[in-house]
Amino acid sequence: MTGIKSQQSRSQKTLSKLIDAFYQLLQDKYFEQISIKEITSLANVAVGTFYRRIENKEALLPAVYEKYHEDMAQWTNRHFSPTYWRGKSVKELSFSLVADIYHYFKSRRGIIRTLHLYSRLNPNIVSAQQTQERLDQYKNIEQVIANLLEYSGHKHPEKKANMVSFLILSCIIERVLYPDITPSLGLSMSDKQFTSELSNVVFTYIN
Repeated sequence: MTGIKSQQSRSQKTLSKLIDAFYQLLQDKYFEQISIKEITSLANVAVGTFYRRIENKEALLPAVYEKYHEDMAQWTNRHFSPTYWRGKSVKELSFSLVADIYHYFKSRRGIIRTLHLYSRLNPNIVSAQQTQERLDQYKNIEQVIANLLEYSGHKHPEKKANMVSFLILSCIIERVLYPDITPSLGLSMSDKQFTSELSNVVFTYIN
């Protein structure tokens, strides 16, 4: 791992504690708001130990990405199983999708924003396998939509499902990760209003 020296067993435990602490801090703060001292304090590790093992905060990000990747895979599999859409109307599905995805991003805003920015600048942080697995996770979301649309008699459900997935994720990324810059800055809505309006847009499109 770039920026992290090779580890012995005890040192690996120390590294794991630092990664876990950093991951926990990122749930409430952005990357630039977190100091090395905060990470080491939460991990109960000396600052000097951090610098003997790790070059800087950025060196921890590949490991943080791996933890997030696993978390998202578990969440996607849990929320978008084949039974997720059964019994729901198109309108109910529209509102459920937006609400669930919005809550996921909101509850992990610091982590996702940090990794979103870092992976744009350093695409090598994401392996080809992880990229494919992420695409598969998005396909799970699309399949839920496509299944319901097909059941409801819609033509070309896969194309609509693909667009709905892109629309929801793009809008939520802008709203949740970058609320203080345009275009989100010009959106004068509460969270509840935003999710309601986005749900209505999705419902109108797929209906």
